[in-house]
Amino acid sequence: MNKRFLILVYLIMYYLPPIISAGLDLYWRHSFIILLLMLVYPLSCFVLGILTKVELRFRWYIILLPGIMFIPTTFIFYNYTALYYIIIYILMYIIGAFLKESKHNFKGS
Repeated sequence: MNKRFLILVYLIMYYLPPIISAGLDLYWRHSFIILLLMLVYPLSCFVLGILTKVELRFRWYIILLPGIMFIPTTFIFYNYTALYYIIIYILMYIIGAFLKESKHNFKGS
């Protein structure tokens, strides 16, 4: 998994579901957006942290990528209050990456 593919995954992950949810009625759209923000996106960042850590090594811009890619979506689909989730997504990516690294180091010793 290279950097361009990772950027493409984040673009699809952050932009496609809100576009799809535009066809839902207001109640279901609101529930779907809350589900995305609080469950789907953090778990996706966690899994991507696990998958990309070994291959891409430690690079600060890869760690900040989930937050950077989410910034435009907050102003397009949500409002400024969704900016707080950036911290959660970056932390979930870091936890996934370090979990993978600690598991990898534990097997090596």
